[in-house]
Formats: sequence, structure tokens, C-alpha cells
Amino acid sequence: MVFLHFGLLFSHFVDCFWLFGAYGEFYRCIFAALMNTLSSYNIYIIGAGNVATQLGLAMARNGFCIRGVWARQKQSRADFSAALNGEMVEVRDTFEQDGNSMLSACSCVAFDDLESLVKEASKHMSLVFFCVSDDAIQLLAQQFACDAQHVCCVHTAGSVPMRVFEGLVSHFGVIYPLQTLSKGRKVDFSQVPLFVEGSDEATELLLDDIARRLSQNVQKLDSQKRKNLHLSAVFACNFPNALFGIAEQLLADAGVERRMLEPLIKETVEKFFANGAKCSQTGPAVRGDNQVMARHVEMLAEDIEKQEVYKAISNYIRNQRISDNGQ
Repeated sequence: MVFLHFGLLFSHFVDCFWLFGAYGEFYRCIFAALMNTLSSYNIYIIGAGNVATQLGLAMARNGFCIRGVWARQKQSRADFSAALNGEMVEVRDTFEQDGNSMLSACSCVAFDDLESLVKEASKHMSLVFFCVSDDAIQLLAQQFACDAQHVCCVHTAGSVPMRVFEGLVSHFGVIYPLQTLSKGRKVDFSQVPLFVEGSDEATELLLDDIARRLSQNVQKLDSQKRKNLHLSAVFACNFPNALFGIAEQLLADAGVERRMLEPLIKETVEKFFANGAKCSQTGPAVRGDNQVMARHVEMLAEDIEKQEVYKAISNYIRNQRISDNGQ
């Protein structure tokens, strides 16, 4: 993609040449210069859900100019566009004081249909972020098919391979945020791990530099390893939250506030990071306390689904204990 932006970077070329003799450092210098010319980019976001909202707001807060969004629901895309415009207006004065006027004429449009966004993005140097459900990425990518050399498509999913864009656009990649994201919560995106992959070296360097403007924790990771990371995240985040929901309901039935679990949950997490899961496991299953477990199963007799969850996890813990003890 370097040749696409050479006119913008020519003034930086000589400086980079004299400062860095090594090819890799010279290449990074060129792309660092490129990131200082973000006014040349038209950034678009497809989707208006949790990831789209948090990523879009983080980009706006860091001086990126987001030109347009599209989502299936009219109200969702209108609200998202308004939120992005509000955020860009809020940071505009700060960036202009720093000599960066990339936001001075920037406003975000809510497109009525995907075709209109595709047409507009194809006219310019554009980065298009697909922040939608994993199953929707391939379908929407096929609708986006564009042979423009100056368009780069990026998705944010953990379980979808980068090659979902292959044959549809020339440049593509992934920026995957490893965090549970919800619209209504403030997130310090600088602490969110971002995992980057690009279709070619230039694209990967570009996405890496974008990610580093958003987060202090950026790593390159290929599609297969990212799938493993995503599966791990499901076990570490989604499943525990579902179990928190069961615990919350049991407490409510007993008239106890969920806040009572906070010290227990915090200590569980801290022990995991200090000692690992195996050394931190406690409870009746790891002790082999069958009488306690039998009473718990009986208490759940009126809710077979929760009872099966209890049995399955208890059996897993017990089997792990037996395996670790070599029995």
C-alpha cells in the first residue's frame, strides 16, 4: 500500500532515509509518517453494536476521522453516528491546538444502505471496519467486493480467519480486541489488548500503527492462534458470567445482595493470576466431598438446567483432580 500514499509521505522520505539505514526501521518510519497524515483516510464502520461502539469512540477520542457508519437498524446507525460526531467535536480543539487539523472538517454520516457506503468508500483511500457478528462478516464482505487498490477491509472478530476477505479486496486484515465490551460502559481502550494481522507486510504495519494509537498492548497474531485465543476468552469470560447469573439468582432467592460475592470473585481472579487455575481450585468437588455435592444437586431439583450445569462442572473438577493425582 506504500505507493498509494507516496505523495503524502514524500516530504518524510529523506528524513527517514538519513535517520534509518535498516530496511525494517526505514519502513516503519514511512508508516509512522503515514499515520501523521490521517486526514487522508476515510474511515468507515459497519455495525453499531458493542464492539463497533467502543472501537469507534476510542478511534474518535484518538483523533481518527470516521466518515460514515452503517448498521441494519436505522435508529442504531443514527445514534452511533451522532455519538461519534459528538466525540469528534469534543476532541477537535485539543488536536487543533497540537497542530493536527485532521478533525477540522470531519463529520460522520449514517448511510441508509451498505451499497452507498461501499460506493463512497471506493472513491477514496479508505479503511472499512467490519464490527458485526462472526456469522455476518462473510456475507457482508461479499456485498462489499471492491477491486479498488486504495481500500482496506478490517474485521474485529476472534474466530473468523483474515482470509474471509481474500478475493474480494486487495488489502485486508484484523484488529481483534480481547475484552468484553458493552455500549453502556466506559472502557479504557488504552488497556485493551489488540491483536493484529494483515494480508501483506504493508497492511500489517499500517494496522499495527493504528492499534498502537488506541492501546498500549498490541501484538501480532495469526488467524489460527487468534481462534485459540477467542475460545480461551469464551471460557474465561462468557461462561463465568453465565455462572455469575446463576449465583445472582440464588442469592436473590435468599434475599442476599449480589455485592456479597464481590470479595470472593476478586480473590478468585487474583489467585488465578498469582498461582494459576490448578493450584487455586477449592470447593467440594476438588475435595471429593460427595455428601455436600449431593445436597446441592437436591437443592436444584426444581431447575434441571442449573442442576445439569452443576453436575457437569463438578464432574470436570473431580476428574481433573483424579487425573492430577494419577489415580
